[in-house]
Amino acid sequence: MKRRDFGKYLILFVTIFLITFAYIGGLDRLGRLYLRKGLQAFENYRPGESLDQTVRYFRLSALLGNLSGKNILALFYAEGEGVQRNEAKAVQMFEDILRKDPFRPNTCYNLGKMYLYGKGVKANETNAFILFRRAATGGFPIAQYYLAKCYESGVDGNLDPVEAYAWHLVSVANGTTAAHSRIRDLKDVLTPDQVAFAESRSIELDANLPRTYDWDR
Repeated sequence: MKRRDFGKYLILFVTIFLITFAYIGGLDRLGRLYLRKGLQAFENYRPGESLDQTVRYFRLSALLGNLSGKNILALFYAEGEGVQRNEAKAVQMFEDILRKDPFRPNTCYNLGKMYLYGKGVKANETNAFILFRRAATGGFPIAQYYLAKCYESGVDGNLDPVEAYAWHLVSVANGTTAAHSRIRDLKDVLTPDQVAFAESRSIELDANLPRTYDWDR
């Protein structure tokens, strides 16, 4: 190939790449825009009003590839909020999100609950535990509470009251008030050494949690 021809092909390749990059970037911005519109519409929602416009925004966001919009839309299907309840469809959507972003904390938590309670899918404690752990270590506070409950009750054979106590402490430190009563109850059955170890463990766990996440994407 002549050098001149190579230069032409290189320019053509770079041009196509830039156009594609700009197109994808435009879709991403539009997806985020519809996500924000959906969130604003939902925030302004009052009981008795229609959620049609809110659902429409999240549906458009999801169609444009925005995973947050798709996650919220899946939640609507799971709860029958603004759409006809379809738990199987919600599970399918959650799983599709995790194929693109396997450690997305909120979606791991949402799908974990579906597996734990057998909603839209056959109950599977192993999958629930794995997903709660991903979400918890990804910094999702309510998932930290659910992971602690898994350790507390021995879900999938993972009975560990010390680890449960540690994760309940982490969840409280990150704003989950529901764990307070569980902490009091567990403290009554653990030895002082176990409590001390769990408190040290909770500090270590919390220190390793991510502090930022792009929830708009």
